[in-house]
Amino acid sequence: MTINVKDATGATREISTIDDLLELFPAALTGSGNLKVALVESTAPQKVIGQATWTKTTITLTGNSDQLLAANAARVGFIVVNRVGNAQIDVDIAGGTVAANTGRPIFAGNDYFFTGVYCPTGIVTVKGTNGQIVNVWEAV
Repeated sequence: MTINVKDATGATREISTIDDLLELFPAALTGSGNLKVALVESTAPQKVIGQATWTKTTITLTGNSDQLLAANAARVGFIVVNRVGNAQIDVDIAGGTVAANTGRPIFAGNDYFFTGVYCPTGIVTVKGTNGQIVNVWEAV
């Protein structure tokens, strides 16, 4: 990621590494000065969840560890809904093999919302009862 900052003279400088920052503000980073940096522009803007496009998927579980979501670097959030009348499901946001009671539990009739820094972009897995239906909404 690259950001543009204004230096002490008011000129805009591009910063993409710690070395760039140290070159621009050496006294501040060594503890002998004050650092005042205003973010002017980011070349990698983050999408706001309200501006995302949501897609709903219905998944029928097999009783084994199933893939809830494929890896998606553009993902900014997702909601998992365990329907009323279902057994507990367990979700692994690290995409590992899930066994009963080893993931994030979601009880019948409940949901869980992952967003921001808590939203994984890798594979997400789930375990529940064979034939159990789970809904998931993904935001990109």
